[in-house]
Amino acid sequence: MLSVIIKAIVSFAATNIDDILILSILFSISDIKSVVIGQFAGMSVLIIISIIFSIFSQMFLAGYVWLLGLVPIILGIRAAIIRNDDDKEAEDLTVLGIAALTVSNGADNIGVYTPLFSQYSYLSISVTAAIFLLLTGLLCLAASCITSVEWFKSRIVKYQRIIVPIVFIAIGISILIAR
Repeated sequence: MLSVIIKAIVSFAATNIDDILILSILFSISDIKSVVIGQFAGMSVLIIISIIFSIFSQMFLAGYVWLLGLVPIILGIRAAIIRNDDDKEAEDLTVLGIAALTVSNGADNIGVYTPLFSQYSYLSISVTAAIFLLLTGLLCLAASCITSVEWFKSRIVKYQRIIVPIVFIAIGISILIAR
């Protein structure tokens, strides 16, 4: 069981280290509750998709995971175009939007978790999924702490109209070209 735990930690770190910047941006421009719930919902969907793909040995749909790259591109274009006169940018980032961003940025998660789950028993899959969710909480906490640094948060808030669309569109493009 120790090897399952170690593999879970390593695979989570390898596939989610890039999320610290995205979460930091989201914490700067949206409410904490929406970001955390959206991140957990998105991670849960990624885990479920990976389990389903591992069960069906990627019979179908695996070739279309790259299409998830369209979600952050659409969110990025929307963030670049839509202007809120009352400066409530957080309204654009609902729990569902954050979950969709998490899922769309999770093609690498699916690519790593699916073969991992395909070699595991149901108990090992359950332990791994629990570790992934625990680490998701720690990732949210770390991003929240980074965002609490006033210098960092003030820069994100000041330049969010530029940063958010660029980051979201770049994520989408990287997903589309990585196929």
